[in-house]
Amino acid sequence: MEKSKNQLNNFLQKLLSDERLCQSEALYAFLSPSPEHLKVIDVQGKKSSFSLSSFLERLPGDLFSHQEEETEEDSDLSDYGEEVDGKRDSLAEPCFMLIGEIFELRGMFKWVRKTLIALVQVTFGRTINKQIRDTVHWMFSEPMLVYYIGIFRDAFWPNGKLAPPPRAKSEEQKEETKQRAQQKLLENIPDTLQSLVGQQNARHGVVKVFNALQERRANKHLLYVLLELLLTELCPELRAHLEQLNAT
Repeated sequence: MEKSKNQLNNFLQKLLSDERLCQSEALYAFLSPSPEHLKVIDVQGKKSSFSLSSFLERLPGDLFSHQEEETEEDSDLSDYGEEVDGKRDSLAEPCFMLIGEIFELRGMFKWVRKTLIALVQVTFGRTINKQIRDTVHWMFSEPMLVYYIGIFRDAFWPNGKLAPPPRAKSEEQKEETKQRAQQKLLENIPDTLQSLVGQQNARHGVVKVFNALQERRANKHLLYVLLELLLTELCPELRAHLEQLNAT
């Protein structure tokens, strides 16, 4: 039984690693069956570790229905209340698009999107958008800002003195540091992410993001954009001035 299980897992991983097969409607229908074909999970035989297949079996039967249109009550924003002013919140959708672009999940995109929504709802008991908002609010809360300032101070003024300039590294040292950083990232990919998008897709996505962050000009542009957002958040009066500059 264990041997057959491993062979089946290897077979499914090879199927999902093929870009053409991932866009197949037949494969999509097989991996997200209709409610009447979902198996009833045995509560006594459940394992304590996370398993994507067992997680999918515990989901509501209508979660994987192939309806293209979603009503307002059925969307992942339905319990967000009046805070979105009747409009579709733009927080979660770019995250799903980013995940689809990084991990190349175009063929299985809707299935992954619904699985992510259900995962967050089951884990946190709230919608994707609420979780994102709460996380952002926590990251920019007063205690976290104090923590960031302390890290900045200790990095540039350790023990109250200006830090000495760092040593210039050779090209060989830079390349070695780059390879070690990439290896550390690949060794610390969360198991949940690998179970959700596949081991190969997870590794390819991490390498893609890592390589994208090696572009010096792109990093400078990203830093300037983040700095502009920080300044406009701390000094709202700058927004009008920036809008005038952009208009000209």
